[in-house]
Amino acid sequence: MKPIHPTPDQLGILLYSDLQLIEDTKNQLQKDLQKMGWDGQISYEPENALESLTELLAKILASYLEKDSQRFFRFMYILDLDEKKVLTILKQENPFHSIAHMAIMRECMKVILRKNMG
Repeated sequence: MKPIHPTPDQLGILLYSDLQLIEDTKNQLQKDLQKMGWDGQISYEPENALESLTELLAKILASYLEKDSQRFFRFMYILDLDEKKVLTILKQENPFHSIAHMAIMRECMKVILRKNMG
């Protein structure tokens, strides 16, 4: 069977339509944040899950970069986000929403790949 590699747009559509996928993505994000010492709980509004998660993660990322840039970049490494792309986005106005969205798409992809491989 050929592996599934959805585009970011397709992932976004899946996250809006598949409540289990959004929950699994939230759990993966929570797990990766906990690796960085974050002790909060992720919650989201089911009717607006992707945007809700993105806004929460954007705030966390902004805090990480402001307080401890090494922590921010370690988290980008854990998520396996392209460092050059992240650095380019950081030069933009309001970069954290874009980076958070990219991070959530990556977490979603991890969930999908694990489901398809196991």
